[in-house]
Amino acid sequence: MTLYSWIRQVSLAIGLMLLLPGFAAADIIVTPPQPQQGQPVRIEFTRQYVSEATIESATITRQGNTFTIEQVVDVACGLPAAPRLTSAFDIGSLAAGVYSIEVQVEYVSSSTDPICDFSPISESSGFVVGGLQSVAVPGPTFGALLLLIGTIVLGGVLYTVRLR
Repeated sequence: MTLYSWIRQVSLAIGLMLLLPGFAAADIIVTPPQPQQGQPVRIEFTRQYVSEATIESATITRQGNTFTIEQVVDVACGLPAAPRLTSAFDIGSLAAGVYSIEVQVEYVSSSTDPICDFSPISESSGFVVGGLQSVAVPGPTFGALLLLIGTIVLGGVLYTVRLR
């Protein structure tokens, strides 16, 4: 095999991989990024495709501290489009704790082209909801402030006397 034919085969393989939506970039976004207890939370699953695609259905379920997003995407292979599809869910406020997100995407296509036969994909992520606990931190008393000022002044006087 010559170097030229090897480069051609590798280029073709990379090109085919880029055409498959299973290799598209995906994000699981939690808003706000560091939610606090009592704040409304939104979960989004967004994925960039390299051919025409539409979301047929998207649902979210919760079991304990795990959210599961199930998405069905219709992919029309070969059509020149690059949509970024997003499923967004407002899930309300949550108690303080650690939460996980599981995403399962299944593909459907009316195309008979074998390149349009995609395997389901899974993504996962997690986030933490912090508690809003206000803790009273006592400040220094007037006597403590006078003691601190006196110590600083005395230290300065002793340092000045020592330098003479």
